[in-house]
Amino acid sequence: MKLQRGILTIAILSFILSIAFADSPREEGIKIINMSLIRKGTVHQFQKTTTGDFELNISCTEDTGAVDIVFVLDTTGSMSSYIDDARAHIVEFAETMAATGYDYSLGIVTYGDGFNFPHGYDLISDVDTFSSWMGAIDSWGGADIPETALDAIMAAVDSIHWRTGALKVIIILTDACFCEVGSGCADCHSIWTAEGVAESLLTKGFMFFAATRDPISTGTCCDAATAMWLYQDISDSTGGSWFNISTSFASIYSDIIALLGTFQVIQVDIANNSGSDLDSIYAYISPGSCIDIIYGDNPEFRPSFPDGDTISFFWRVNYTAGCEGPDGCFNVSISSADGSYSDFQAGCMYIPNCWCTPVMAGLISPEVGVWSACNPQPIAVGLYDDDGIDASTIQFTVQDDTIQYPDYSLNFDDSTDVLTYTPDTNAFASGDSVNYELISARDAVGCTLSTPVSGWFLVDL
Repeated sequence: MKLQRGILTIAILSFILSIAFADSPREEGIKIINMSLIRKGTVHQFQKTTTGDFELNISCTEDTGAVDIVFVLDTTGSMSSYIDDARAHIVEFAETMAATGYDYSLGIVTYGDGFNFPHGYDLISDVDTFSSWMGAIDSWGGADIPETALDAIMAAVDSIHWRTGALKVIIILTDACFCEVGSGCADCHSIWTAEGVAESLLTKGFMFFAATRDPISTGTCCDAATAMWLYQDISDSTGGSWFNISTSFASIYSDIIALLGTFQVIQVDIANNSGSDLDSIYAYISPGSCIDIIYGDNPEFRPSFPDGDTISFFWRVNYTAGCEGPDGCFNVSISSADGSYSDFQAGCMYIPNCWCTPVMAGLISPEVGVWSACNPQPIAVGLYDDDGIDASTIQFTVQDDTIQYPDYSLNFDDSTDVLTYTPDTNAFASGDSVNYELISARDAVGCTLSTPVSGWFLVDL
């Protein structure tokens, strides 16, 4: 991929950055030193090419990364059935994330007329324990509308021990609107505004999901329009979504997992080597037609840039998978406020369209449940995929022993797509019930096995 430089003229930069450039800005003073794409909770580093530009190629391997998910739960009495439904499908939610490849951790913040961390600030990956946490939550009280949802959200943002580099997700469940600081209501003790919470979620890179009633319960001290603006509009702006809380959580969780895979952020790191502190710095991104900026000022601005420091700029984007050439590229221009220092770099990325067709498998022989007098008795399984099978990903279990290809007992014929397991002679005794299962196989582009295939036979020697 080759990007043509010089897309931005001095006039455009002057208009966007609102500065007058010096006659010869010095590029050595501030420098774009790194570019990365944060996608599905994984940081992908761009590499410098021989031309000095940055380039990124991501293979179609379905790789995902760390995802931290915190449930912010309204525990007032009217919420009991909704929390029960959320809990009923949480194990399925976690197992689907694990099967998709996410390294997930879970946590809880509860609130009504205040907020709590019933199990502390650390996140856990044991879904059974987490399910028991949800099951033990009491829904009671909180008869006074509005409630302290804003404070609970910000408690999660500021106090939960989020893992470095993980995709940060907040899911709020509520049926009532919230109060804001300055509302004038005697029972409102919030220190936050909806606008302040929205800004924090957006600037700190959170994905925000909300499941609420529609219409939401209201009172004299809260504004339904403001509440739904946060829950619907801002959730969408963060890359998340709003759901009607009466929807089955099986469906809600499925949609959340699908949206996790769409979160993409371009990060550009800049170093100040000028020898002096700079009052301010601007960064402008000019994307190709396959890259849409969803969130982030353009230009981005930082009010100060100390000498020797490194700062980062972020833009959340949508990238059209499979896009090639200049349309999948972008320019980044940076400048000090007075125009004394500047730099310009091009970045190009390619992410294939990873609509995976899963590997299909079927037993060939022996038939399930037959008596076999063969010694040894081979087991044959057919593997079917248009992209071909990556044999190194094959895992086969026999009598609870897992065998990883390549192994002397396994043979994969890529001309017929047949996997054959041949046990040692006398490996089984007469009367044994031999259980076996194909548990893993990926195709050449990384798509996984649709369903494990298993069978058994009886030994008659």
